[in-house]
Amino acid sequence: MITFPNIMPPKTPEVTTEDPGLTTKTESGMVLSRARFTRSRLTFVLRWGPDKNLLPTEDKEILLDFYRNTVKGSSETFEWTCNSKFSPYHGETFTVRIIQPPRFQMVVPGYWQTELVLQEA
Repeated sequence: MITFPNIMPPKTPEVTTEDPGLTTKTESGMVLSRARFTRSRLTFVLRWGPDKNLLPTEDKEILLDFYRNTVKGSSETFEWTCNSKFSPYHGETFTVRIIQPPRFQMVVPGYWQTELVLQEA
């Protein structure tokens, strides 16, 4: 199994959950609902910067290579371990895929701001 590269950890990730429900509004105003999925996947937004915790250029290149060549965008899944001490998921390992390409912005020479969006596979 592919694992996330060993780079500088991001800030505490933002975590959201997927809505597994499907609703339909009827002409009478009633709302019918049912489960669309059997489980609700978690989505993690990993951020580096802008105020602190910037990503050094060396780690930026590792992350970009991981995205482009190792997991080939969203096509491969990999294991990611949440290493933020302030997250309720600290120490847990998830099988995820990248669902949004990273965007990099140089904040100061040699340091970058970026975010990466992962979703449970």
